[in-house]
Amino acid sequence: VPKTCILKINETKINNVYCELKNDLLLDDSKNAVPNAVGVLFRVFLEISIDYFLEKEGVALKNDIKLAGKITKTADHMEKSKIATSKQLINIRKVAIAKTSILSIDNFHDYVHSYKSQPSSSDLKLKWENLQEFFELLWDYLDKKNSSKIKYGKK
Repeated sequence: VPKTCILKINETKINNVYCELKNDLLLDDSKNAVPNAVGVLFRVFLEISIDYFLEKEGVALKNDIKLAGKITKTADHMEKSKIATSKQLINIRKVAIAKTSILSIDNFHDYVHSYKSQPSSSDLKLKWENLQEFFELLWDYLDKKNSSKIKYGKK
């Protein structure tokens, strides 16, 4: 996560994961880089961000829905609610539906579940570049929603 990306995340665990991705893990071409740790944590950050958003928006899900389905539900809700445009959601939708794209959810799953797959620093940076706008839109919306509840005494 580039230093210039500033997400205001109100939920402690999710904010801690974000801060670890941004500040604590080295992702370069040196021998001290930790692309496996970043890959796993990036996938966790994606999933818990989606889960938190859906819960806060009251979007009902079937118990057996997988992450790709949750991503689609999130993108659909964000577009319908005018939180984001269809153009702004293109890359996150690729995560859910593309099978051969670097953004494919299968690549994220492999970081966690495959002993054969190892992410490269450049692939992870490219993924973040493609998904940063989605995370900014999602967390900016949730921050504004939370701030308005506090402001109007609804919290």
